Amino acid sequence: LSFYRLFLHPLARFPGPKLAAVSRWYEAYCDVVQNGQYTFKIAELHKRYGRYRHAAFSIPLLSRRYQNNLLLRYWYTGPIIRISPYELHVNDPTFFD
Repeated sequence: LSFYRLFLHPLARFPGPKLAAVSRWYEAYCDVVQNGQYTFKIAELHKRYGRYRHAAFSIPLLSRRYQNNLLLRYWYTGPIIRISPYELHVNDPTFFD
């Protein structure tokens, strides 16, 4: 089940903590052990996993124009993060338009 949720699930391509992708224990830990800090943890997750992920990736043999397209296509994650096995969180209200 963990393998499916990490690699084969339709939401597997969205960034976020791996423990949150596998089970809902991540949310339970933040709410119970850390005294209800899950709401604030989501803001931290957006800072860590948001917009550009691994933006330093480049292939020197390719032209600069192709490198930029490659970065945007494969490494741009947008304002969406995965916060549980079946939930995404969107941080940008204009993203819905």
